[in-house]
Amino acid sequence: MSRKTMQKSIRQGISWAVVESILSALFSFMTTLVCARYVSPSDFGLVAIAIAVITIAQSVLLIGPLNAVIRTPAMDTMLSDSIFWAMILLGVLAMGLCMAIAEPISLFFAAPELRWLVMGASALCLLEAVAGVPSALLSRKMRTRALAIRTLGQKITTLFVTAFLAIEGYGAWAILIGAMAGTLCGAIVLIARSPRWPALRMDLPRCMPIFRMGLAINLELFASILSPRLILLLYGRFHGIESLGYLNFAVRLIDEMSNLLRTVVARTALPLFATLRRTGGDDIAAFKIGTTVICCLSGSALLGLAAISPYLIPPVFGDHWIPSVYAVQVLAFSSALLFSRSLVPPLLLSRGKQLPQIANSWLALSVGVAASLVLADAQYPVSAWIYAIPSLAIIPSGLLMARHFGRISLKDQLAPSAGPILSALLMFAVVQIVADVLPNTLPITVSIASLILVGALWQLLYITLFARSTAQWLIKAAR
Repeated sequence: MSRKTMQKSIRQGISWAVVESILSALFSFMTTLVCARYVSPSDFGLVAIAIAVITIAQSVLLIGPLNAVIRTPAMDTMLSDSIFWAMILLGVLAMGLCMAIAEPISLFFAAPELRWLVMGASALCLLEAVAGVPSALLSRKMRTRALAIRTLGQKITTLFVTAFLAIEGYGAWAILIGAMAGTLCGAIVLIARSPRWPALRMDLPRCMPIFRMGLAINLELFASILSPRLILLLYGRFHGIESLGYLNFAVRLIDEMSNLLRTVVARTALPLFATLRRTGGDDIAAFKIGTTVICCLSGSALLGLAAISPYLIPPVFGDHWIPSVYAVQVLAFSSALLFSRSLVPPLLLSRGKQLPQIANSWLALSVGVAASLVLADAQYPVSAWIYAIPSLAIIPSGLLMARHFGRISLKDQLAPSAGPILSALLMFAVVQIVADVLPNTLPITVSIASLILVGALWQLLYITLFARSTAQWLIKAAR
């Protein structure tokens, strides 16, 4: 691939990833809005448990091999066909595993309805297995346009199915069936856009290197995926289903905001760094400008949401979600800090350095379990910190590991993020001061719009005065 072709591919990839992330976040927000209006906090808690169980099963059996498909140096139709059918078998195995543990899960939480929710949600394992290999092959080629179409079809289907069932009073099942319908739609779109249907053949010996690589990737991904899900499960056990519902609502709200950037990073960062390594490009320079841009955007969005959440959540989602405001603010702060580390994993992976990420992921899992046990008797909303503590704990260790294993200096890691994060924290304080002086007689929409405008102007001032290179990069990227 020539340098010009590589740059064109990267620009197109980022453009489609941005479109996907914005529209995906919009549809996800609308889905959460409908669910918040028609689904109770307790049902939110039940869904959180069911989805956590399914996601853990998927991480054990499916995630590693699919990531290995993206990273393997060579791929042909015989190998891709073999991996496709092997993943189908693993999907069936994951589905059976979830159905087998559905009854013990319901007994553990003393919630009989959980049995049927987990059994129903187990179909997601098979659906994800069907879509996994076609999606991984598109990611290998940075075909973000096709991936964006798949994601948007999935999100739109989820929105309409969930909204209809929630309004009809199906409670937790509305969210679950909506997710399954969306995943099915996404799989159909992927298969329809694939140039060929996988032939029914399998070369198991050729699959083994992929699965060995997937096993190594699983050592990292399993811990990083298990950590938040296990925390939610322990949280529900110690603090109750309704309290878990408030926390799950906050997690969904922050995740939807975070996915605006997370999707772009996931689609483009690893292929970008890998391409730069192959072509002799400067991956550290790309890391620094990328981190600055990400921290500017994530800090503005997440801490802006934290600042206006007390005024936004009651009128938009309903007064019964007021207890979740504090959790939203806690998770927004921790997520904003964690975004400063978002390019470290793909940079290290492009250099073949998995050990730091594996160690950090297991550290987060250990800290999360310990926090869950130590704060088992803490009352909500203080207990919301249980979910944020692992993210905060791994930042110092991640800095040291990236310096030692990746030869990324502390200055190169900290300098790109320090200014944007400090500016976002000051923006939060300024918005709070303005909120305190706004007249109570103002309509709530005017108050929220005023606070958003104040935050946007503050960040614009920071970028103009202290981050002009970032502004120039954003303008160039937009063009």
